[in-house]
Amino acid sequence: MPGYLAGGANQYFSVSWVTPPYGEPPMKAFKDWNTGWNAAHAANEKSWEITEPAIYYQAAYQLLLSQFATDVSPPQLLAPAFDYTKSPHAVAFQFNDNVAASLAASDVTLQNLTTGQTILANQLTVSYIAATNTATFAYAAGVLPDGNYRATIAAAAVTDAAGNGLSSPITFDFFVLSADANRDRHVDLTDFTTLAANFNGTGKRFTDGDFNYDGTVDLTDFTILAANFNKSLPAPAVATSSTVDRTPPAARPVPLTPMLLSAAALPSIPDSFDRPDRVIDDVTS
Repeated sequence: MPGYLAGGANQYFSVSWVTPPYGEPPMKAFKDWNTGWNAAHAANEKSWEITEPAIYYQAAYQLLLSQFATDVSPPQLLAPAFDYTKSPHAVAFQFNDNVAASLAASDVTLQNLTTGQTILANQLTVSYIAATNTATFAYAAGVLPDGNYRATIAAAAVTDAAGNGLSSPITFDFFVLSADANRDRHVDLTDFTTLAANFNGTGKRFTDGDFNYDGTVDLTDFTILAANFNKSLPAPAVATSSTVDRTPPAARPVPLTPMLLSAAALPSIPDSFDRPDRVIDDVTS
């Protein structure tokens, strides 16, 4: 707890010719000196009334100072995010304070709400960017299995340099759906059109149809889309998390036939794949 300040405030200082502190208002009566007898006044200056102040008027001032001298504010979450655009998949949490020293992969619990599976701590890696106070938890195996996910950080798991923990747990919901290029929770002709428009392109991302994250949109990505065509991933019935990765409602299923017809127009498909419908049939059967 805070100690006494030499020269602290004392509005009741009793020696009238020593001013300040005599006559000053509360919390402004300051003087730092240590003099006893004053020959000119033939009296004692009573400097101890300042350098050894009583708790009944010093406590409030000390409490005020302690609020500036000591960090008592818990770290706050500024923004969570799920990065689905690259592999490995990662969940990031940005804080308003540096919490790097307290971080470990075990601080986050990552659960697939669709399957009930929990991603183990030894399957995650953690990194920290001090410039932005951003903690990133990455899935070491690469791409998370499809499903609705919830990332949870316990209040006591993360602390700042002063030892202040979170005021409450952090929860963040997001989802993973392979081949869902436009992130509408449904794999359909819109996603196929995106893939077709970028087919054989390089330097591409998930949102361009690069579903295996190798930078190129090719038959491997087409096969992934075919395997997931018409697949939907409904949002959890009740969202209890404080932060939710919100997406539009899923579109209605559409027939596979239009996609097969469009697939025939994909450029530069090798001769061995001159029957896109055969590829679809093999993958979906």
